[in-house]
Amino acid sequence: MSNTISSGGDSNNSINVIGDRNRLTVTTNSEGFEPTKCLDALYNSLGEFNLDSKSAQKADNALSDAKIETQDEKPNKAEIGGALERWIGYVKGATNYTEKIDSLKPHISGLATWLGSSWSKLNELI
Repeated sequence: MSNTISSGGDSNNSINVIGDRNRLTVTTNSEGFEPTKCLDALYNSLGEFNLDSKSAQKADNALSDAKIETQDEKPNKAEIGGALERWIGYVKGATNYTEKIDSLKPHISGLATWLGSSWSKLNELI
């Protein structure tokens, strides 16, 4: 029996377990995470996507909504997640989406983790 794991790719922020019938409880800690840095990276990349002007404006608005919400003392994470979901929907319409989104995956993944388990779907959308 081999005690190795092969992920076939990036395993950052992953927990891997070897064995049969294992039970695992995982608690993640996003303390110290700065969502505005990730939102800034998404915002700064917006001009690199080949979008029509209407979609570009909507994508910009979605990120602005998310950034404004993060400035609250207790940000509404559902609102931020919804804004990110909208942003992803808009940039998916870019003709160069697949070429540009890869470099942003760590930021989206970080935000999804910070937002909580119900927002892991953001990773699936990209």
